[in-house]
Amino acid sequence: MRNRVNFWVGLTTWLALVLFAGIMIALSADKVNEQESYGKAWATAYEQKKPMLILLTADWCTPCKQLKKEIAPLLPKLRERYIVYYVDIDKERPVADSYKKAKLWDGDVPTIYVTQWDEKVQQTIKGQTSGYMTKSEFVKWHNGLYKRKNE
Repeated sequence: MRNRVNFWVGLTTWLALVLFAGIMIALSADKVNEQESYGKAWATAYEQKKPMLILLTADWCTPCKQLKKEIAPLLPKLRERYIVYYVDIDKERPVADSYKKAKLWDGDVPTIYVTQWDEKVQQTIKGQTSGYMTKSEFVKWHNGLYKRKNE
């Protein structure tokens, strides 16, 4: 009887640890934005003269959630090259509206933008894509941005 109790206590403890670890991983993966706002992300990009990788997304969007999971393993490498910022179109409506107003976004999510600095020290759109992509499709699209002629 005592061995059974020890077994169940051990199993319960192990399951609780696995659950806790899973929650912590999920929470840390969800913490994509290192800057507290879109404006601060742009300011950081300006200070560091780094391009930005911007993902327009929404909490209710299943393809957005899947794309975030696909891109998550790439974030450390992407952060070496870019200021990465995810815009939740519902929580940051003015930002989303500014993309619409500039005719840069048609409202589809997920949409990814990669910016670059031009000679006037302004960020311009280097690449844009909409819809879900696997990790390998994202890498192929991203690498294609830098294989274009005259860039």
